[in-house]
Amino acid sequence: MSAEFHILSVPVQCGKTTLLESWVQTQPQGSIGGCLSPDRVKENGRKTRVFWDVQTASEVLFEWGAQDEIDPDDLLEIGRFRFRQSGFDWVQRQMTEWSGNQSLQTLIIDEVGPLELRLNSGMEPGLSGFIDEMRQPGQTGRRVLFVVRDYLLEDFLARYQLKECIINQGPWFPNRLEVAGLLLMGGQSSRMGTDKSQLDYHGQPQYRYALSQLHRALEPRASCWLSAAEGQDLVLEEREIRVHDAPVFAGHGPISGVLSALVMAPQKALLVLGVDYPHLKDYALSRLVSAYRVSGRSVCFAPANPDSKLPKREHLEPLVALYTHSDLQALLLYFNQGGRSLKAFLSQCDALILPYDEKMGLESIDTLPVKKP
Repeated sequence: MSAEFHILSVPVQCGKTTLLESWVQTQPQGSIGGCLSPDRVKENGRKTRVFWDVQTASEVLFEWGAQDEIDPDDLLEIGRFRFRQSGFDWVQRQMTEWSGNQSLQTLIIDEVGPLELRLNSGMEPGLSGFIDEMRQPGQTGRRVLFVVRDYLLEDFLARYQLKECIINQGPWFPNRLEVAGLLLMGGQSSRMGTDKSQLDYHGQPQYRYALSQLHRALEPRASCWLSAAEGQDLVLEEREIRVHDAPVFAGHGPISGVLSALVMAPQKALLVLGVDYPHLKDYALSRLVSAYRVSGRSVCFAPANPDSKLPKREHLEPLVALYTHSDLQALLLYFNQGGRSLKAFLSQCDALILPYDEKMGLESIDTLPVKKP
């Protein structure tokens, strides 16, 4: 048998390298090898990325700073990024040492990205050789953890044929409070002119399709709550619980449903989904959950700036979001002080905001399509 292969594949900027740095510090000295790629602040205050040797704590630069005098013989460019080829050469040399050192029970490679998967450069060809070596019978009992950006996961699996990989599981994940689902469907549907939850976009009522999306994003035995208005006709299955707005919160839109669910589901985080997002892709909800597991923060989306690719914080989306238990408690205080907007609340708390694009299908449908004559 070969080594056991793991993948940590979560959205960018949610703290995966910090998570692994913290985990490494808890492990027996000399048992972990490989490299992490944290940001480091230079003397001029600018950030640069380095490869941090987990075993020796030494650092090797692999990115050119904006003010650096670039050596053209040591330049590797992709888009707006300018890397040092020498840093990647160092990783490739070290992979041979790491694979041969049997005392290193866990090896971390952070991270495999577009350079390797699209340009066959960066850590390549050393990475392919490293994977082949770790597949050998003599590597039994060891494990390898690859850090891969979530939108590149399928490309990674296809290129390296690692069908046996264990994805987003392992001791490096800290314990987090359980996540329950909350489907918000108690609105009046005044603009739609009919109950949005009963519309059929996928061969079934929209509320049933949305519930199935929540179930797929959560742990197998997680509960899902439905914030529903009186009189809405629902067929519920196991672990699906209907909740009406508590009188103390009623009449204030989505925040009423979230706080009413908080009362019913204490000591849980809530993955919140509005019923009127029929084109939302499953991976959007999975990104929220995985980012929460890594960061421990509330997570939401905002449209990406086309230039920087960073989210526009002023346009965040509160009805496709994950709220931590601690932030739900803060939301209750916010409500008691007169606050009524989930969007305003998320913008002022320490929420992690992920960028989204049109392919994600994050669009609220509030009106019926116009029929062609």
